[in-house]
Amino acid sequence: KVQLLSSRLAGKPGLDLTPMCFTMEETLVPEPVNCLRIRVGVESGTTATEVDDKLQVGDPSVLAHVVDDALVVVVDSVPDEDDELLAERLSAAFS
Repeated sequence: KVQLLSSRLAGKPGLDLTPMCFTMEETLVPEPVNCLRIRVGVESGTTATEVDDKLQVGDPSVLAHVVDDALVVVVDSVPDEDDELLAERLSAAFS
């Protein structure tokens, strides 16, 4: 799931994509991978908070975490049949 999201966002300006683990303590550690950390740089023309707002009000709503200058999308609770939909919503939010 993280690989699918990464592939959909690859090449978009100002984004730094890192597979990570978002823990129960809401911290980021390297493994096991269950999320994609998307650092949002100035070159993207947006901020992590703005993208998070778009994801929350869209249909379907997507909940993510904003951590500093990054958007963290946790995928371990996303049903397999929703993988493509999540990837589409995320890609559109950065367009």
